[in-house]
Amino acid sequence: MLHKFELLTFVFRFLISIILLGMVLVFCLHDLNQLLITLVKVYGKENVHIGLNGSDFVFRHVATHSNETPVHFDSMRIHYGPILILALYLGVSHLAFVARLQLIILAIGFGLIAQMLGLGFLQALLLQGWEKDWSGDSLNSAMALFSIIWLLFPGLFCAVWCYLYWLPKVRASQ
Repeated sequence: MLHKFELLTFVFRFLISIILLGMVLVFCLHDLNQLLITLVKVYGKENVHIGLNGSDFVFRHVATHSNETPVHFDSMRIHYGPILILALYLGVSHLAFVARLQLIILAIGFGLIAQMLGLGFLQALLLQGWEKDWSGDSLNSAMALFSIIWLLFPGLFCAVWCYLYWLPKVRASQ
């Protein structure tokens, strides 16, 4: 009975955390995206400009010989991972405050680094596609593949963390 209550508590706290983090993201999205673009410009490709259009990152090839149409990428795909991991850490009920705070700080730090590297990888992928004259379908397929892989990693991370966190507790209680 206790395990069912803990599971229901986790699910409730997780859902509330997802909703609240989503609301915070909506209000901070433009500033967060601008921060990511600024960080990527430090090491990014000079031939590809990253801008914003609403919630989309817009990639443009700025070489003088190119007339490619810009590529739009929904920024919510980049933010999915840190939101999921933060909601997981906020949803777990028997974590001490200090341990939870450390996990949240780690998730925010590594999430920002991962988002920055992901945007840089997208920038490099698009530059390669434009320089090799990939068709629009090829570019869209590469972006879709990136999105699928990018969305799988946070889910797998959360699954492994839950397995390592809860399995020892279940075994100890039996």
